[in-house]
Amino acid sequence: MGRSIPSISYRLDEKMRQWERFAKLLPKEEQEAFTSLIPLIRNRRSAIDGADESDIGVAILLAIIVQMRGEIDVLKRGGKKYRVTEGRAQDRAGCRSEDRSEDRSKDRDEVP
Repeated sequence: MGRSIPSISYRLDEKMRQWERFAKLLPKEEQEAFTSLIPLIRNRRSAIDGADESDIGVAILLAIIVQMRGEIDVLKRGGKKYRVTEGRAQDRAGCRSEDRSEDRSKDRDEVP
């Protein structure tokens, strides 16, 4: 009989164990930064699993990069989050910017 394919949870945990050796060599502050990435990685499990990558490390790094880019964009906007859908701004309630009586940019709506 052939071997079964390891689950995504197993593969993530195995990669984290491998990377822990790397983390132990980092300065204390950077070890804490590395540790803070672990929940982010686990929360992106389905995206990582859906990535068509034979090396799970590449998919993990891509998930981290996307998360960090989103955080950078939020910081650039002064901490305000926006969602743009089909070229039109849309808030979490699904209201388009032109449907609101408030004077807002047609490119984006603030999401609370």
